Parts: sequence; C-alpha cells; structure tokens
Amino acid sequence: MPKLTAERVEIITQHINDCNIWRLTAEETAQYLALRGFPLDARTVKKYRSKIRKSAGEWIARLAVSKRNDYIHEYKERTDTIRLCERELWAINNKKIQTPADKIRIEALAKIMECAKILTDLYERVPVLAAIRQTADDKTDC
Repeated sequence: MPKLTAERVEIITQHINDCNIWRLTAEETAQYLALRGFPLDARTVKKYRSKIRKSAGEWIARLAVSKRNDYIHEYKERTDTIRLCERELWAINNKKIQTPADKIRIEALAKIMECAKILTDLYERVPVLAAIRQTADDKTDC
C-alpha cells in the first residue's frame, strides 16, 4: 500500500464523507475504497468516521465561540465570490466579440454563484448559529 500522504488522507476522507451521505456501512465503505485503490478495513473506516465527526464538532464550536467573526467571515467570502463573478460576467458582456470559451466561462461563473448561494443558505440553517444571532440580538435590545 502506498504511503499515506496528506493528499491521500484528504481523498480517503472525502470518499468516506461521500459514503456517509450514501448511508453505506463501514464494510460497504471499505469495499468502495478498495475499488478506488484505498484498501482499508472496516475498523479503519470507523476511525476515519470518528475523526470526521470530531472535526465537525470542533468546526461548529469554533463558530460558536468566535463571537460571530468566523460566521461573518464566511458571509463575506460568499459576497466577495459573487462580486468577482459579477465583474467577470460584465467583462465578458462588454467584449466586442464573444467566443465559445466565453460561453463556457459564463456557465462556470453561474455555477460558482449558485454554489455561493447554497453555502450561504447552509450557514443560515446551522442551529448553533441561529442561537448566536439570537444572543447577539438580545444584547443589542438592552
């Protein structure tokens, strides 16, 4: 088996995340990984899953204790992404001659903007963040 580099761990973690979404068991996940060149046993898959859950908990805790700064930063990143896409779209629009590559670029920019919207919506739905906003709103009402 090849050496476990940071890149391979990242790929394995993404595959395990995908398998979690698909509701595969640890054994099914191990089979899936083996088919993709990452032979792991079910026990190792369970360890990865545990690390993924821990990481998710740490992420939400970091957002919760950041006093909204990380939360606001995420919104700012989405806003910056949308503004960049808008500038690119205007640049393409203002060109005298449009090329087939411009059409592909427009489609890609539209997908990026769609992803930014989805990420923003996801952040809106995180329950802990709703509590953070409520706490901040309560403090400003005093």
